[in-house]
Amino acid sequence: SNDSSKEREVPPSTKAPTNSLRIDRFLRPFTLKAVQELLGKTGNIKSFWMDHIKTHCYVTYSSIEEAVETRNVVYNLQWPPNGGRNLIADFVDPQEVKMRVEAPSKPPAAPANSAPTVVPEPSTLPQPSPRQQNLRQPMAQPTLPPPPPLSNSGQAKERAHPPLPRVQEKVEAPIVTLDDLFRKTKATPRVYYLPLSEEQVSAKVEARLKNPRQ
Repeated sequence: SNDSSKEREVPPSTKAPTNSLRIDRFLRPFTLKAVQELLGKTGNIKSFWMDHIKTHCYVTYSSIEEAVETRNVVYNLQWPPNGGRNLIADFVDPQEVKMRVEAPSKPPAAPANSAPTVVPEPSTLPQPSPRQQNLRQPMAQPTLPPPPPLSNSGQAKERAHPPLPRVQEKVEAPIVTLDDLFRKTKATPRVYYLPLSEEQVSAKVEARLKNPRQ
């Protein structure tokens, strides 16, 4: 391991040593488990965080010595061995690692879960019910009769009452028959005649007295 560290030329850090490191220049494909196994060879990992595109990571060890040893092993190390780039590692404030581990865990979970929940809601809206309501509304409007104008309402009432007196006139008018206009003989065939007035009767009586032959 000492020969490999000399060949890799690990430069001294410009920062004060801490128990936390930032390691850059990761190149996929690889798994998070593989990265943790690599970093776990040189110490006891207390906290670990890596970005979602897997380009860099933060790691905190239980001691500064473990972080120093890890930097010496990882710096300028080609990883993954097949096609990976040379890694770069340097010391960072442990609080920075803590912020990375605690902060991003909440925001990405909320939008990831909320985005699909919003999508199915509009799918329930387009139903045939609004179309049926649109078809029913125009059908209901023409069935409503327009209100009659006030000027015609009085005329309509006057036209409704005249038939009543007309019916009464027909009922009250007596039916005139031959029996009412003429008198008839009891013997058949019946002969209808007009009765003479008193003046006509007295005139005929006087004429018979004057001319008994008649």
